[in-house]
Amino acid sequence: MDFKPVVTISWELLFQIINTVILFLVLKKLLFKPVLNIIEKRENMIQDDLATGAKAKNEGIALKKEYEEKIISEGFMEEIQKNTIVSIQNILKGIGYKTVVINFK
Repeated sequence: MDFKPVVTISWELLFQIINTVILFLVLKKLLFKPVLNIIEKRENMIQDDLATGAKAKNEGIALKKEYEEKIISEGFMEEIQKNTIVSIQNILKGIGYKTVVINFK
C-alpha cells in the first residue's frame, strides 16, 4: 500500500504563496492603512468631544455655585421660601386643607 503525501511541494504551491503575499500587501496598502487612519481620527474626535463635555459640565457647576451664592448673598432665598410657602398653602387649601404649617428649617 502506497501512501501519497497530502501536500506536495510544487510550483503551484510556490505561486499560491507568492499570490497570497502579494494580495496581503495590496490589501494592506489599499485597505488596512486607510481604515486604521479613519479609526484613529474617530477616536481623536471622541476624545475631543468627551473633553468638551467635561469642560461644559465644570462650567455649569461653577455657574450654579455662583448663582446660589448670589441668591443667598442678596437675600432672595428668604423671599423664595416665603413665596413657596404661600404657593403650597394655596394649593393645599384648594384641595380641602384648612390650616397648613410649613417650616424650611
